[in-house]
Amino acid sequence: MSTTHLEKRKEFRHPREGRLFVQIVKAEDEEIIGTTISCDLVEVSASGLRIQTNTPIPVGCQLDLWVDNTLGPGKFFLSSDVRWTQAVDGTYQAGVSLHDGPATDIEVWRQVQG
Repeated sequence: MSTTHLEKRKEFRHPREGRLFVQIVKAEDEEIIGTTISCDLVEVSASGLRIQTNTPIPVGCQLDLWVDNTLGPGKFFLSSDVRWTQAVDGTYQAGVSLHDGPATDIEVWRQVQG
């Protein structure tokens, strides 16, 4: 990852393992809208995630995410934009920036990650 990614970070990201599912809800390529992809968590912060997947996700896509809640049953529902992607050892990593929104779990996510 280049230093430009690091320079744009607002919070420290913590390494975290886990599974999540993302669904592409907006994309320049309309054919991929509605696609659901299984991913692995790499890092988390209060306002973003780094994820890894076997499927490339284009920069600029808007994603809905379902992240396992390690503190209890259920999942966090979050919304995000893909800010960057890169190929890593035959897989793809992406940095996503989380959105504020009343229909998401962003406030609880920020409390847990903060």
